[in-house]
Amino acid sequence: MQEEHDTLIDEEKKFETKEDFWHAMIDLKARGDANEVELFFLHRPKKFMNTKLPGEDEVMAWLKEEIEEKLGRPLMVELNEKGIIVPK
Repeated sequence: MQEEHDTLIDEEKKFETKEDFWHAMIDLKARGDANEVELFFLHRPKKFMNTKLPGEDEVMAWLKEEIEEKLGRPLMVELNEKGIIVPK
């Protein structure tokens, strides 16, 4: 599993646009793997760290349900004052 996360992190460095980043995250969410989506935001590329993407609040609500309620552990990410998902 760590190897999968390492690959994901390496792929993140290649995102040219915020749309590429967002589409990759949506694909992860569609697979239903909340852990990978959370990891994706933990390693959000610096060039998109202050960019609010459409639907971040919905993704955060989904993460909260999947991780806190179903998996029973606290989230490692949060919405900041601008509505951007960032590491806690």
